[in-house]
This record gives sequence, structure tokens and C-alpha cells, in this order.
Amino acid sequence: MGIMSLSEIMDRAVDFLRKYIKGIVLYSLCYGLIYAAGVFFLIFGGGIFIALSVAILPNVVIPIIFFTIIVIIIGVMALASKIGVIKIASQAFSHENIGFGEALGASFKNLHKVIGIFLIELLLLIPVLLVFGLIFYFIYNLLDTSIMFNGSSGAGEIVLIIIAILTGLAFLLVILMYSTMFSFTLQAAVIERMKVFSAIKRGFSLIRRNFWRIFGTTLLIGLTIYAIQSSLSSFLTGILSLLFLLLKLLNLPLDYLTFLNLTISLTSWPLEILSWLIITPIGTIMTTLLYYNQRFKKEGYDMVIRLKDIQKNDERKQSSELV
Repeated sequence: MGIMSLSEIMDRAVDFLRKYIKGIVLYSLCYGLIYAAGVFFLIFGGGIFIALSVAILPNVVIPIIFFTIIVIIIGVMALASKIGVIKIASQAFSHENIGFGEALGASFKNLHKVIGIFLIELLLLIPVLLVFGLIFYFIYNLLDTSIMFNGSSGAGEIVLIIIAILTGLAFLLVILMYSTMFSFTLQAAVIERMKVFSAIKRGFSLIRRNFWRIFGTTLLIGLTIYAIQSSLSSFLTGILSLLFLLLKLLNLPLDYLTFLNLTISLTSWPLEILSWLIITPIGTIMTTLLYYNQRFKKEGYDMVIRLKDIQKNDERKQSSELV
């Protein structure tokens, strides 16, 4: 056990998934059912409340506030789903025995921390959203006014479109940088049992002086998960295309696009469930391993783990000698 490279982090994440597959799948399944039921209740009940409030009161402030609360609750529940996976993955270093029940309990016990972290992240993101929102609004007004007066798009309009695209790319870069800053906040809150502000501060300290390296690593982790999910979708599309070809050879009257849309709509649910149960947790496991890797680099935490292992082995030997 020691400092890991990116390839080693990815390999160990797959090994962890194999080792703890039962607990991760059961946890993801149980939490997913609770999450789906909660989202359905919020959307159904919230939709009724919003419709009634709009019909009764002419003021739209209350529906907007209520809709915002629903979105925040759904976001908090989605973020809290990572806690159980973090807890299961951390047992390789903490030597705890974490099953899906303990992981599920940890997700709800730490829910207040997730709410605090989510709200702070959202508050810090608001200035960014306002700045880029104003920029996009200004570009849109210029483009609309220019087309209205000229009657067609020319060099000026093309320049504005290019500026809008570059602004969108800049916004995406800022969001990725922002998410990198909070990469280890949940791990610090769950593994080190820190409070909200302490966990955020702890996450920042682990990233300090290694920001761009961690930025690139987390970006590669996200692209890897996306590539796996995309390859599964492409594989499914290929299988369905072969099935369509076979049916056409049997002279069955079928339209390719209709057949593909119908079969994909029927098979997308199993694919999404597979992604939720197995593929998505890999990203959380990789980030957790990256968190430990930073602790190994900055604090020599791998030596602490080794010393604990040696101490436990000595205690076992002493107990066996006494027997």
C-alpha cells in the first residue's frame, strides 16, 4: 500500500468493485428504490401543490420557492447516494466490516452534512451562474438586435456566435474547476467524521498545490465512466441492429427506425439500472481512492495504516501464544 498512479487507482477501483460487489449492488438497489419513490412523491405531490397555488394565488413567488425546494431535495438525495459507496470502499483502509445495511444507515445518518455541503456549494455557485447568465443574455440581445436590423446573419453575427460558443466552453471549464474544489468534501465528512465546514476546509487542504493534477485526474475519471456507459449503449444498439437484420432476412416487414426506437425504449431501463448498480459506483470508488492517495502523499497516511496492521498482527500473535 502506497502512493498510486492514475492507472493503479483505476485498477484498484475495479478490484474493489469485484471484492465488494454484493454490498455495493444491494446498497445501490435499496437506495435507488428509496430515491425513486422519494422523487415520485416529490414530483407528484409538488406538482399538485404548485398547480393549486397558481390557480388560487396570482403570485408566482410561492410556486417558484416550492419548486426550488423540490430541486434541492432531489439534488441532496442524489449526492447522498455516494456516501454508502464511500463507506463500503473505505473499509479496505479502515478494516471495518461494512455491509449494505451499514452503508445505507450511513447515508441517512450523514444526510444533514450532505444538506449543508450541498447548500454551501450552491451558494458559492450562484455568483458564477449570475455572471455567465448576464454574459449570455447580453450576447443574445446583441445577436437578436443585429439580425433584426440587418435582416440576415453576417460577419458580426458569426463573431457573436463564436463568442457565445467560447463563453459556453469557459462556463464548462469553470464548472469542472468548481467541482474539483469539492472533490473530497464528502470523503472528509464520512471517513474522517468531520462537520460541514471542517469537511470543506479539509477537502480544500488536500487539493491545495495539486489542483490541476487532481482536475485532470477527476476529468479522466468522469470521461472513463462516460466511455463505459457509452460503450454499453453502442453495444446494445449493435445487437439490436443485428437482430433487425436477422428479422429482415426472415422477410418480416419492419422499419429500422421504428424498430430501433421501440426496442431501445424497452431495453433502456435495464441498461440504466445496470449503470446505477455497477458503473456509477466505480466513479465514486475512484474518487475515494484518489482522496486516500492525497492523504498518502501529504500525510504519509499509508504508513499509519501499515503500523496499525503490524500492531494488529502482533496482538493476534500474542493472543495465540497465550492460548
